Amino acid sequence: MMHRDLEVYVDDMIAKSRTEKVHIEVLRRLFLRLRRFQLKFNPAKCTFGARSGKLLGFVKEVRGFLGRLNYIARFISQLTEKCDPIFRLLGKHNQRLRQYMLYHTTWLISKLDPLKYMMESTALNGRMVRRALKDYKPLNFDFPNEELMYIAITEDSPWRLNFDGASNAVGNGIGAVLVSPNGDHYPFTCKLDFDCMNNMAEYEACIMGLRAAIERGIKTLEVYGDSALVIYQLRGEWETRDPKLINYQKVVLGLLEEFDDITFNYLPRDENQMADALATLASMIKANKEEEVRPIQMSVYEAPASCCNIEKEEKDDNPWYQDILQYVRDRKYPEQATENDK
Repeated sequence: MMHRDLEVYVDDMIAKSRTEKVHIEVLRRLFLRLRRFQLKFNPAKCTFGARSGKLLGFVKEVRGFLGRLNYIARFISQLTEKCDPIFRLLGKHNQRLRQYMLYHTTWLISKLDPLKYMMESTALNGRMVRRALKDYKPLNFDFPNEELMYIAITEDSPWRLNFDGASNAVGNGIGAVLVSPNGDHYPFTCKLDFDCMNNMAEYEACIMGLRAAIERGIKTLEVYGDSALVIYQLRGEWETRDPKLINYQKVVLGLLEEFDDITFNYLPRDENQMADALATLASMIKANKEEEVRPIQMSVYEAPASCCNIEKEEKDDNPWYQDILQYVRDRKYPEQATENDK
């Protein structure tokens, strides 16, 4: 697909076509190949339906390179003089390097890219599949139910786990929330009766949530936390150096064997409010070890308590401000009024 349907520079891809109809087919082929080679895009960095654009990421990289050279200029003798040809080629009045990189660099880099051959072999397989599809005839299904409009294959949404830990001067607490595919929330919270750092509390919260999911037989799970350190360490993108956290990471990796599919995702703290509230509550509460703490029940009030109180007390057709009206008019209190009411 490269240089025909795609222009590629390092990890930037631009799918191109002359018509919208062809563009949809190009995207379909692209996504099928991404799925085959287990590649993923970041939706926040994708743009669809762009009418025009320029592939100038490499020009920005060159400028960034020159900026880094300028930063270390103090350590290199006569660096400005040595780099002067490059600076002049990037000037406003000389566009030769810009034009050369615009029209040639992508091709030169892609020729050296080992993925090129893998993508070309995929294109060959794709042509073989399309040739086979020309002779394919769809099956004719006869449904007796005339009200049946269509049949769709749906995939069950995975369970979701949100976790958070809290460490402050009062104490340490952890919170986790399991969210079912139907949207039901199952909260868990625990007060940590030992000294720990905030990152240790984050790991404790994650482990508590994972164990709760294992007890419920959950096999597919999406884990979300607002600690970038913990999330990226569990994803293997960041190295774990703290000896106190290495053992925690080993515990989590052992629990992962109980799942068929599990992913770890970072999200901002303001999107992790319930787990954060549970952790903060557990960290600040002073629980007596000898007394059993009953589960906390949460209700949702849709009206102020004063309205409920007034509705219960009203026994006549007078408005709720009848007593106030009587006092303004006659300067008299109700007979049942106490000194505090007055």
